[in-house]
Amino acid sequence: MANPHPTPDLKHVVREFWNSDPCGTRYMESVEDFDSHARARYSLEPYIHEFAHFSSSRGLRVLEIGVGLGADYLEWLKAGALATGVDLSSTSIERARRRCEAAGLKHDLQIADAESLPFSDNSFDVVYSYGVLHHSPDTARCFREALRVLKAGGTARIMIYHHPSLTGLML
Repeated sequence: MANPHPTPDLKHVVREFWNSDPCGTRYMESVEDFDSHARARYSLEPYIHEFAHFSSSRGLRVLEIGVGLGADYLEWLKAGALATGVDLSSTSIERARRRCEAAGLKHDLQIADAESLPFSDNSFDVVYSYGVLHHSPDTARCFREALRVLKAGGTARIMIYHHPSLTGLML
């Protein structure tokens, strides 16, 4: 017997949630208020810079999974990384593009699913994802994909939130 209450397509639900309310927009006074977003992000989570090691990424191929509004992605570009950024949300990608363009930096941003990354094996020196992969219906698959595209000897810098946690409570 067919299920009378089919489960909604979780990927669609996740995509639509982030398209309607990209992460961090609550800290912005306007759609283009990227400075307020960055100030709030790095004030609430001051350890991001130490975790990411933006400053030691010059010349490295970096993949950021889940760029959101692009605050961290911009830091990769400013540090001289050859950065590619992906997000499931088209709204987030568009805002991250505008952020990079406002900063005068060339970007490589694209809509992509962390469960099925559109890159060859062993493509990146660093794979970075901060507070993103646990939002996927298949988090384990996201981790496998991140490791698949990571070069041998490369570094994966991935943070997921734990509930309950101090950051979870703040958010």
